Amino acid sequence: MIPRPISHIIEPQFALEGAGVLLRRSIAPRASNETDPFLLFARFAFNDPVEGPMRLRSRCALFC
Repeated sequence: MIPRPISHIIEPQFALEGAGVLLRRSIAPRASNETDPFLLFARFAFNDPVEGPMRLRSRCALFC
């Protein structure tokens, strides 16, 4: 596989989901028609009122 240069960067948009979860979506039909639909990157951040400030979890998956 030959690496390709980055053609453009899509800035994420904030979206509020159920249970008050705030998402940042950068892969959406309007902004990224050229991206591979089998690439998934998820970054979760949340505040827990009992355990303290924001914690981050990231996940990336490539489906062939």
